[in-house]
Amino acid sequence: MLVQLESRPILIVGAGKVAVRKAKELIRCGGHLTVVSPSGEAEFYEWEKSGQLRWIRRDFLLTDLEGQEFVFVVTNSSKANQLIVSEALKCNLWVNSGDQKYPGNFTLPSSHRQGDILITVSTGGKSPGVAKQIRQVLAEEFDDRWQTYLEIVERWRKMIRDQGTGGERETFWRNLLTLEMVEWVRQGRFREIEERIQNGIGRFRD
Repeated sequence: MLVQLESRPILIVGAGKVAVRKAKELIRCGGHLTVVSPSGEAEFYEWEKSGQLRWIRRDFLLTDLEGQEFVFVVTNSSKANQLIVSEALKCNLWVNSGDQKYPGNFTLPSSHRQGDILITVSTGGKSPGVAKQIRQVLAEEFDDRWQTYLEIVERWRKMIRDQGTGGERETFWRNLLTLEMVEWVRQGRFREIEERIQNGIGRFRD
């Protein structure tokens, strides 16, 4: 399940290196971030200065949960993690924790973004390290060639958006976008891809 986080209230408790990685992705998603921690990594000073998040420099209080929808618990205290996760769950909030003893109620998959393409990898919380390894492998494969390919397909999709039925268009694209075209993307053969799509659309319109 992918959730739109733009403008959603998000609380991060902790401001260490793990919190930096979480915050960087959440900022990119447009979340409305509040960070609670007495101190933190240099990135948090920069993000606060640029207005990308609000930083409350003190220990966590139960009132910090008020008005939040998502809570990310990344302190270095297992006791604190347990308390925060427990209280957040009582408030029916979505809680993610870096503490395996108190994991919360959702995990954040490892992800790779290439332009408009987002690929996520999850091991169900069993091993974030393995998820990261898989993501790195996928990142090597899905480079900017796939964004170019996506833009080509999107342009042609718009041209036949009002032609035929939804089912007919779906069948057309399923038959056209074959594994052979995947090889063409890898080889950078975008002219052939354009020609294949153009010829296919010509037949679709007839």
